[in-house]
Amino acid sequence: MKKKQNSLIVASAVAFPLFFSSLSANAVNLDALRQLGEQVFWDKISNPPRMACVTCHDPRAGWTGPHSQTNLTQVAITGANPHTIGNRKPPASAYASFIPPFQEGVVGPPSGVLGGAFWDGRAKGNIPTGNTTDPNKIGDEVFAGTADPAGLKTAYGQYRGPTAVQALGPFVNPVEQNKADRAGVCRHVQKAQYAPLFEQAWTIPITCDDTHVDVNYKRIAVAIAAFQDSGKVVSFSSRRDQALANDADKKFPLDGLTEQENLGHDLFYTVKIGGNIISGPAPNGKGANCVVCHNSGNSPFGPNPSDGAEPTQLYTDFSYHNIGTPPNPAIGQFNPTNPDDGLSDTTNDPAHRGFWKTPTLRGVDTRPNPSFVKAYAHNGFFKSLKGIVNFYNTSATVCPPELGVDTEEKALANKCWPAAEHPENTARGGPILGNLGLTSEEEDAIVAYMKTFSDTEIPTKPKPFTPARNR
Repeated sequence: MKKKQNSLIVASAVAFPLFFSSLSANAVNLDALRQLGEQVFWDKISNPPRMACVTCHDPRAGWTGPHSQTNLTQVAITGANPHTIGNRKPPASAYASFIPPFQEGVVGPPSGVLGGAFWDGRAKGNIPTGNTTDPNKIGDEVFAGTADPAGLKTAYGQYRGPTAVQALGPFVNPVEQNKADRAGVCRHVQKAQYAPLFEQAWTIPITCDDTHVDVNYKRIAVAIAAFQDSGKVVSFSSRRDQALANDADKKFPLDGLTEQENLGHDLFYTVKIGGNIISGPAPNGKGANCVVCHNSGNSPFGPNPSDGAEPTQLYTDFSYHNIGTPPNPAIGQFNPTNPDDGLSDTTNDPAHRGFWKTPTLRGVDTRPNPSFVKAYAHNGFFKSLKGIVNFYNTSATVCPPELGVDTEEKALANKCWPAAEHPENTARGGPILGNLGLTSEEEDAIVAYMKTFSDTEIPTKPKPFTPARNR
């Protein structure tokens, strides 16, 4: 697991300190790089100028879609061009900086694939050796021509992975920010009030001529990734985190959680397959198998299985699974005869149809108000944590087609679930999920535990950059 960058992480309520001084032999200014990324993240760099990164990744909503009605209906966000729309729920961008580069042939997960950003891993983030002219990879070319190539590579090099490669895409995607080309994004930043941050971070002013536009576009993406690795996004400030830090023995059950929340933890971290307890505390002989996928610690099948007490637990294995999610006819660009294939679009392997990256559960219940509707899974079929937990518990019971069940609400009312959009190779109905035998109260306990994963530090839009304010 990637280590948290403690030395320069700041609290979310505190602005990045920035010091303007003459360049020295060590020209690294990580604070400037992060502040540049933050300003870009909130800036409406789109055509027309109505969409920013934050439009799809709002911290108030757990760094995903911020509109309750959209989550309830079309799920995918309307693009800057109001006549366009995507076809997937925006994945949460919090803690994305921990995502490893894309890897195939991995032993363990059923897909054999690990890492990469987006639901399908297409932002692979494999850092090349030396320079590259590949527009979708970020190599040493971003350090060339600066005042301190070696120093900047040492300080910024880690930010060239999946998060930065993901940031290359939305600006010029016609169904997202809809800029005509990378040059348009570069020129926007060049003219922005915060443009001096680019020179503070990279030691050279931003230029957008044909020779430099691509490398400077990549430098902007690296800045966004650096911001997403900062304490404003990666705060580890949830109730669970606080309860763990304050607990006398740093072990579950935690004194700072309720009896229900601790029960939810115990169910979450128990693996039960075929009537056999594989690992975990197994309250009342039960297990929910959540830890099989939503776990960044030790494997629950190994000699020292994770018990969820890791301070930086991320609740994802960074891999891909087919849980048998039903189709969502309400989502943008839905086509019942041409379903969204997920991971196979990246690997070109038909066996990967219906496989999607395991999302982190950090911020899974973060919402601006109690009545706000969130959407879950890649297509937003699920509208509540209770619903998706019930799906994991009972989805082996498939609704007869004549019932016309096509929403979570109807599924819960009929006590059955629509067939999987990709029934091939699904784990649904197998030993891991679909027939867990949990009671409604036990489902509620798991939901209560997951609600403790919401960070208490929620950043807001930064003040406009002025050199005087940051001097």
